[in-house]
Amino acid sequence: MIRNIFDYIYYRVYSYYKNRWEEANPDIYAIMAISGLPILNAIVIINVILTLFKINFSLNTVSVILLSLSILVYHLVSMRNIKEKFSKWDNEDQKSKTRKGYFIILYIICSVVLLFVVPLIIYNLNN
Repeated sequence: MIRNIFDYIYYRVYSYYKNRWEEANPDIYAIMAISGLPILNAIVIINVILTLFKINFSLNTVSVILLSLSILVYHLVSMRNIKEKFSKWDNEDQKSKTRKGYFIILYIICSVVLLFVVPLIIYNLNN
């Protein structure tokens, strides 16, 4: 199920940049979206786990870069045949497309907001 969600997000971002902005390489934006959002989510989850278990460890630059690269490589490898899946969403009705679009926007907003809110909550709990 999660795999289908990221496939759909890839499809929507790809289609948006291809059709609306007539980008030559909409793949780049789609890969950045499906790689960047899980990275933000992973950073938040790691911070919460470290705080809950009172583990003294800071997310240094190297660990964030390694995490980012591993997620990016995973998505690059798994997206090789994604365009074949586009056909199942090409004939999607407008109501469903709009509703799913709102969920994608909500997911993006929540991912970014949580990245900033969770550390503030953690900081306030520790002081």
